[in-house]
Amino acid sequence: MNLPETCPACSADFKGEPIPERDQPWFGGAKFFSQVVSIYDRNQDRTTAWLCPFCNHEWPRAR
Repeated sequence: MNLPETCPACSADFKGEPIPERDQPWFGGAKFFSQVVSIYDRNQDRTTAWLCPFCNHEWPRAR
């Protein structure tokens, strides 16, 4: 799953703290944590939307 890198409403950057190099394989090789919030639907068993933690803008996940 590709996480969004910026908010489409406020353009905030979701790049968080660096992931220690030894732990990066556990995160699919990502180098930084993400601050974006995923909205999970238990019935669909998938992330259905994203939420910006800075401006609370919510938008649907691209399929």
